[in-house]
Amino acid sequence: MTRQRHSDSEIEHIVGQYKAGTSATEISRTYGIHKTTLYNWVSKADPTHATRQDRMTALNAENERLKLMLAETVLAMILERADIRADKAGQTD
Repeated sequence: MTRQRHSDSEIEHIVGQYKAGTSATEISRTYGIHKTTLYNWVSKADPTHATRQDRMTALNAENERLKLMLAETVLAMILERADIRADKAGQTD
């Protein structure tokens, strides 16, 4: 099977058909392309794709920061409780 190049206008037309509701299987049979190729074209045609990636990166960084803050707070609470217990044990003697 030889590799076939599609023009930009063809790609736009195919992606438009997919967004209009035509199944990926039907499109891949009609145009002789693999479903993965179609999905790659769809993702590249999406103008918000880069924005989503940036947002996901920022959310992941914030999530890690919040996890660290929670871990520090829990550790501080554990140490505080341990200190209070040690003080109470020392007062009963």
